[in-house]
Amino acid sequence: MSIATKVPAAVGSHNAWSVIGAYALAASAAMSLQLVFAPVTTTAAAHYGTSVEAIGWLSEVFPLMYVLFAIPAGFLLDRRFRSGLLLGAALIAGGAALRMVDDTYAWALAGQLICAIGQPLILNGVTLVASDYLEERRRPLGLALAMASIYVGQLAAIMMGAMLSEPTQTSLLVRYSTLYAVIAAVALAASLRKPGAFRSTEQSLPAWASLTSLWADGFIRTITLLSFIGIGVFTALLTWLEAILEPAGVSPAAAGFMLIGLIVAGIVGVSFLPALASRKKREFQLLLLSGAVGVIAMLALVVAPGTLVGLIAMPTYGLFLLAGMPVILDLTERRAGPRVGTATALVWMAGNAGSLIIAMGVQALIGRPAYALMLMIAFSAATIPLTWRLRRQSLVM
Repeated sequence: MSIATKVPAAVGSHNAWSVIGAYALAASAAMSLQLVFAPVTTTAAAHYGTSVEAIGWLSEVFPLMYVLFAIPAGFLLDRRFRSGLLLGAALIAGGAALRMVDDTYAWALAGQLICAIGQPLILNGVTLVASDYLEERRRPLGLALAMASIYVGQLAAIMMGAMLSEPTQTSLLVRYSTLYAVIAAVALAASLRKPGAFRSTEQSLPAWASLTSLWADGFIRTITLLSFIGIGVFTALLTWLEAILEPAGVSPAAAGFMLIGLIVAGIVGVSFLPALASRKKREFQLLLLSGAVGVIAMLALVVAPGTLVGLIAMPTYGLFLLAGMPVILDLTERRAGPRVGTATALVWMAGNAGSLIIAMGVQALIGRPAYALMLMIAFSAATIPLTWRLRRQSLVM
């Protein structure tokens, strides 16, 4: 399989790192909008006069729309990268603003739905923005920083929710998150005035041929399975950790600190581990370590569920779990060549499907916390043989 040749396509004073920075801002805004109502479910329900389940849909529309629109978004990004990215930013900013038309649940849901349609265009661009604007040796760092911004967006949503947790403050939460999205869209539009200096000159295949050729590659199929498990387990922990540990006497506040520790440690890990692994040619070892640490961390909670163990286990797991995603995307970019937008769409779509399926599996076992943890342990353990298989497949082009 040939890898696309990258040749300079734009020269001058264009600052590639400013594009990475603007993209990072847009990606963090896209992710924060997905989770902005999650920390204030009960208060938002009181504000809008609806049920907690209805508020849940303000977040749940995102993975659903991702599964529907991931592949079309990938096709568009492979052919019109900057236009597709700007369309995504416009949809996210426009959807966020739509929630302010009227302070009702119907307008909030409509706005979140528009944001959810735009999100695949932003997140699927994470590999393309690095490969188009950065020389090869700098791409792992650029990709890691872009990925870190996604987790920063999750953390920002949790922190905004904690600070604006009263029913009377829900409208303020909507305004602040809208301002964030609009600023990000403007910054991205300003930075994308010129094409990247390293964009591929190889022509993309027709849409269906691109998809079928990618799926015929065992390497791509394996890497989508790793994304399915990694993002799925992460989402299940974010969603159900509090409920899993509550029977052991862990308070909601303590569980919240565990999740913050998971994300903060993940941001730290993402900021240096993927680039270090790439430089040392140890990408597969990092993926193996991520799976092994996940098994140990959650097994510790099965054996000794409690606040102290959770405060140690979750940040330790986050350090390696979240660092695995930039490695997966970097390996995808190297393999896919000019089809990288479509390949990234497959990876993210698999991750969002994992978010739904694994979280639902954990939810079904929530009355038996040890079984819920054992399910996530089984998925984490499965990444170890999958990574060995991926390593073997990487040798076959």
